[in-house]
Amino acid sequence: MTTPRHPLHALEVSHELVALLGPLLPRLASRDRALADQLRRAAMSVVLNLSEARGYARDDGRRRSHFAVALGSAYETQAALRIVRDLRFVDAARADAALALVDRVCAMAYRLAGRR
Repeated sequence: MTTPRHPLHALEVSHELVALLGPLLPRLASRDRALADQLRRAAMSVVLNLSEARGYARDDGRRRSHFAVALGSAYETQAALRIVRDLRFVDAARADAALALVDRVCAMAYRLAGRR
């Protein structure tokens, strides 16, 4: 199955990710406040950059730039979640569910950024 390239789909999945992270962040903050803040900011950056990219014309370089920043933030979110899971700061099943979503966001952002 190919990854949908539509920015709105990527944006919706990134919102799902943020919603899933919401309940995990307080628990994580009790273990590592800095990592919780970094994870929260990275996940929010994905949503905000995908959203901002929607405002530019399809062939506008700024649009692709925002997709690239969203991709970088998605990779950062992915790395933070792996650390959280590896250190067992939160329930592994919840971390794995969030990782599955962020993997989808990474794949979509990769395609949107033009990185085939």
